[in-house]
Amino acid sequence: MVGKSHPALYGIITEFQKEHDDTVAMMKDLDAGKKIWQATRKKYHDINKRLQRLANSYPEYKEEGRLLEYMEACGHNVGL
Repeated sequence: MVGKSHPALYGIITEFQKEHDDTVAMMKDLDAGKKIWQATRKKYHDINKRLQRLANSYPEYKEEGRLLEYMEACGHNVGL
C-alpha cells in the first residue's frame, strides 16, 4: 500500500489517512446510489467479453446438439 519496504511512521499514517478518505468517499457514493467503478485489466475484460458472447450463443449450441463443444469453448476461456 505504501510502496516501500520500510516506510517511516509518518508515511504510514499519511497513507492510512488517504485510505480512510477514499473509503469514506466510496461509502458516500454507495449511499447516494452510485456504483463504484473498479478498473479491470484488459486480459480479464477480453475474457469476460468472450464468455458473454458464448453465453449468448448457448441456444444455438443446444439446438444443434453441440453442448460438449460449448462446454469446451467455455473451458478454453477459464484457466486455473
